[in-house]
Amino acid sequence: MIRTATDLNDDDAVKRDTKKIKKTKSQADRESDGRLVLSIPKSRLDAYPKEMLLEQLLDLSAYSRLLEKKLKMPVSTPIEDTGIAIVETHSSSSSSPAGSTQQRDVDALKSLLLKGIQRQMVWKSACKHGVSSLVFEGFANPQVFETLFPSLKKKKSLKIPSDDFPSILDRTEITQGIRYGMLVLKGESVTVSWNNILNQYKISAKYGKM
Repeated sequence: MIRTATDLNDDDAVKRDTKKIKKTKSQADRESDGRLVLSIPKSRLDAYPKEMLLEQLLDLSAYSRLLEKKLKMPVSTPIEDTGIAIVETHSSSSSSPAGSTQQRDVDALKSLLLKGIQRQMVWKSACKHGVSSLVFEGFANPQVFETLFPSLKKKKSLKIPSDDFPSILDRTEITQGIRYGMLVLKGESVTVSWNNILNQYKISAKYGKM
């Protein structure tokens, strides 16, 4: 079959798009990948690896569900396989004092952050003699989040000493069991960032073998 210049240009575009998608890792990149997949003309879909298209559409679907749940103020449930979680807030009522409602929301956020961080603590070869990095992101009510991290009222991010961070979540240390040992939060500090436009947080930390 004779290949035209258009065919060759399409092949180059497919290779470029595929390479770009495979390189991306963050949630923002996943959203960008989804838009890229949706922009592919139907006449060119067959040229792309089916596994890649399915993976990116699933990522886009998960991101769409996440945004829908954020707008509806959902139950405090992590979104599986995205590293992102959303925390619920409870509206106060006459039978529920404002103080107890606020504390319940704070406790729910603490539990969510703890479980989310632990879920990101998975064994990697770097953990054997050093540390590995983790990132946990999510959405939360700003008043509740600022109760845990008051400094974020005036800052976009802050660094908390790793030894002090567990006490914010009512723990002496943050650990995760593995088959032949235990992983623990390490490093000099934990970075907590807050986006006051999206009400989105990001926690970055280091961990390694205990």
